[in-house]
Formats: sequence, structure tokens, C-alpha cells
Amino acid sequence: MGVEGIGNNVSAYPSSKASAEGVKLETPPPPPPAPRATPPQYESGFDAAPAAGATALQPPSAPPPPPSPDPSLKDEVNARRMGAPLAKPAENRPASVDDTVKDVEKKLEQGPFTTPADAVDAMNQLKKLPPEQQSEALDKLGKKGNVSTMIDALPEAKRGELEPLMKNAKDPAIKARLWEATQTAKATDRINSEISKLGTSPADLEKKATLERTLTAEKAEIREEVQFLRAKPGGVDKASLAKMMERKDLELDIEVKHGVNLTNETGVRPGAGGTKIVWEKDELEAAERTFSQTPKAHLTQVHEYRREDVGAGGRNADHSPNNGTIRIFDNACKRGVDGQLLHQKGQAAGDIGGTRELSTPELVKKGGAQATFLEWTLQHELGHHVHDFHAPGVLDKYKEAMEVKVQSRDEALTTIGATELAKVDAEAAAASSASPPRAPTPVVVNGRGYVRDGDKVRSYAADMFPGGEPTSEYFSEHYNQAILQPESTAKEYLDVPQKAAAAARAERDALRASGASPADLAKADAKVALAEREATTWKKSYDLMRNDVFHTDTAVDAAAARLSAKGASPEQIDAFRKRCERVSTPDQVARLEAQGPLAW
Repeated sequence: MGVEGIGNNVSAYPSSKASAEGVKLETPPPPPPAPRATPPQYESGFDAAPAAGATALQPPSAPPPPPSPDPSLKDEVNARRMGAPLAKPAENRPASVDDTVKDVEKKLEQGPFTTPADAVDAMNQLKKLPPEQQSEALDKLGKKGNVSTMIDALPEAKRGELEPLMKNAKDPAIKARLWEATQTAKATDRINSEISKLGTSPADLEKKATLERTLTAEKAEIREEVQFLRAKPGGVDKASLAKMMERKDLELDIEVKHGVNLTNETGVRPGAGGTKIVWEKDELEAAERTFSQTPKAHLTQVHEYRREDVGAGGRNADHSPNNGTIRIFDNACKRGVDGQLLHQKGQAAGDIGGTRELSTPELVKKGGAQATFLEWTLQHELGHHVHDFHAPGVLDKYKEAMEVKVQSRDEALTTIGATELAKVDAEAAAASSASPPRAPTPVVVNGRGYVRDGDKVRSYAADMFPGGEPTSEYFSEHYNQAILQPESTAKEYLDVPQKAAAAARAERDALRASGASPADLAKADAKVALAEREATTWKKSYDLMRNDVFHTDTAVDAAAARLSAKGASPEQIDAFRKRCERVSTPDQVARLEAQGPLAW
């Protein structure tokens, strides 16, 4: 339409423009005004030129008294006589709420046929109102469904500009509708911005695919959460809306920062008034602490971290390598009577079993001195992900260090004989035919437990692991403990087994010195052999986790080189390396390096 308020009437333009456009003027332009004769110093109010006979450059001896209001004149005339500025012309005054609402309604009256241009104009008109009046206008428009009409007609690229209106809206239902549009726009902008920074390396392409999934999931979740609030009895309430907005902002921050996809099972928990299944704020904070301590490479190839309510068999969580999904169930998010997430082992906040070790002060400040049970659970599932995707063959090496072996049936027949092998076969058949099917019970022969493994036979050191076969659960538990409690890990895997072996040797030596019987000495020798095997096993597994999974040995070499270049003595470097033997990750090495030589 051209400039609003000016149609095709040429006379509305200055004469020079009309002439330039080839329009013939009926009358010539007026001559320029004559030079002013009155000196400017006499222009005050309505004062005229000096009285006749007065010298032009000489002002009056005293200024005239200010005029008094004249009741017979209009207020505007009196104001001008007394030197007050003129009121703004009506067309320059801010539009009233009612005027704005009327104009906006005209632009939106086509409903679903409203044009994007009209929706943009309507939004901009509303934004020109003072903040307190924007809410009033939105309330009036919302009663006729015009707010939704405006949002739906807006181009997606413009919906982020609704944020001022969303912040100033007071009606929860209208605020929720505006938030849905602005949050979707925010997620789109931020995630696409991260994607634009990525290159074409395999790692970048993997991260791009994850972020694309994240954006798709965010859009769906935003829509579903708003629909859930609107469907509640009584509609959207302020408290629930504010809680959701804060939570979804935090979720988006974490996703963009770490390149992860946090999702949730749709729907509500069973039962009357079932609650929505989502990542709650403190659960998101626990997840963020976990991601911040995990090597970045270990976070890739997880397609989603999905929050669900109930896992089969009361599980805390699970990891599916087939679809790259880690699921976190309610059981991993247990809460105490105070409503707070419980700490490691599901105990109250005073449980020292979850105390963080060698963590950054910032992390301790945010998450407390003790890690929550949720952090342990999520870190554990990431351990499963790591042995499946990021450390090829390391799980087999780990099990081999624990004396787990896989044999063909012919090899097993030679090792344990036909009778014992028949027992292994019978137990496998009984376990698979049970309802529901169960894991087979190991058949123990000469200190080793044997079970069927397809067409092979798997065995483990039952004398070292009387509670059952060391599985991938051992690896994953070691993984999360190495990150959260490096010093406790060193004690468990190094100190305790080595002290037990030393104690067994001392006991045997004492028996020898006392002239003990051959039978007692044989038992003592067997005890020493078992203790030394255990010490060797735990040391091997410790080194595998530290160096093959985290590559901490490489990090120590690099740190030692930097310290040496800064002037650290050989003795200080040796002390540093000795201290680093008791930490498991490069981040922990970096914190020791930052402490300086005096701390070693």
C-alpha cells in the first residue's frame, strides 16, 4: 500500500516531488518570503517589533509581565499565551489500548487466512504499547482467539520477536501460548547456530545428527508440555507454567553446551492426577554435572537420554547399544522425605559413600559434597556406552584380566570332563525353559564356574568372585567410580588387594617359622596364591580403565613435560607422577598439575 496514511493523491507530496513525477502544476509556486526586518532578539511569545521610534538594537528597559490566564479563552490558547509548549498532534500520541486492539483485530479478523504481513503488523503494534498495557491488550485479544491467530500466521523466523509480549503477558494461558512460540524459536536459533559451527569430520557429523534430533525432540516436547498444562482442570496455572519455563530453559542450555539430546516419555504416570514424566530441574542439574565430568568423546553416539517412569524389574536405568538410548527411570531418581534427590546407595544426604573426590570447587558448590544416586546411575550407563562404542576390545581385556575365559565345547570337555559338561548343558536347558527364563546357575569345578554361552562354554574364577561372574557391570561400576571417587578407586583396586596379599604372605611365613604341619602350610600357600592373583587382577583392571579407556598415562606424560618446561625439578616430577598413579582421568591429572609442586 505505500506509506500508511498517504494514498495516491499527488497533492499530498511537496510540489518539487509532484513536478519531478511529471504532474503539471496549475499555479506557480509562491515567491520566497521577504527578508525579516525584526531582529530575532525581540521574538518572545507574541511580542511584535519595537514600538515606533525605538532603536532597533535596543531592547525594552524591562521585559513585559507574563500574561495572565484569560477565562474567556480556550485552555490551549491560554497555555500558548503563557509560553507552554503545544500539545502533541493527535496522530503523534501513543495509541490507546482500545485503539490498538481495534486495529489489531482488523488485521487478524481473517482467522486462519490472516496474512503473515498482517500478523507482523499486529505484533509490532502491540509491542509499541507500554509493558503494562501490552498485557491488557493481550487479554482482550485472547478472548476472541486473536493471539493464537497472530502466532499461527507469523513466519517462523519472526516468532522469536514475540518475547517482549510473552514476558509482559499476565494471563497464564496467553503467556503459555506465546512461550510455546518463543521457546521453539529460541531452540531453533541456538541449535542451528551450534550446527553451523561444525565441519565435516566424522565427530562433527555425528554431533550434527545428534543436534538435529535434539531440535526435533525439543519442538515436539514444547508443544506437548503446553498442551498438558492447558488440559489440566482449571487450565494453565502460573506456578506450573513458571516451573516448566525454567526447566525447559535449563534443558536447552545443557543440550547446546554438551551436544546431547534429553527426551522424555510422553504422557503421565499411572493413577489419578498422574504427574507429567519429565526431567525435573534437579535431575537436569545432576545430569549436567555428570556430563561436565565425562570426557566429551564419551558423550557422542548416544542418540538420546530418555526420562521414563518405570523400568522392568524395578531397574534404575538401562543402555541400548542398538538404538543408542540411555533410559533413566524413577527408581534412579529416588527422593528423601525432604523431596531432595537421594545420594549414592539410595541413602539420606548424610551418606558419605557418595562423597566427591578431587572435584572442582565449582562442581561441589553446585552439587554438594556428595554425588546423588542419579549421578552414579547415569555415569554407570555411560560406562556401558563406552565399552560398546569408544574402547573397542577393552571389555574383553577387562574380563580376561579377571580370568574370564571362553572355550569351545571340545576344550571344555578336556578341561572339566564329560560328567561336569553334561551338568552345564542341563542347567542351561533348565534356565531357558523356566517361566520367566532365568540366568543359568554356574557349575563350579576346581574353583571355576562354568556356564553355556551359545555353542561355547564360559568360565570365571569362582574362588575370586564367589558372588557370581564378573560381567560388564563390573566395568561400568569401575568407570563411574573412577570419575567420581579416584582416591577410593585406587584404594579398592590397588591398596586393599596388595595389603591382603602381603598379610597372607606374612601369615604363611609365620607358620613356616613355627614348624606348622604340611597341611596347614599347603592351605597357607593356597591363600597366598589366591591373594596374589586377586592383587594382580585388580591392578590389571585398574590400569586398563586408567590408560586404555581414559588414556591418563598420555595425559600424565604431557603434564610432566609442561611442568619440566616451567622449571620443576626431577624430584618434583617424580613426586607428581607418583601422585598421578592414584587418579584415573585426564581432568584429575590437570587438577593435580594446577596445584603446583608444593602440593605433591
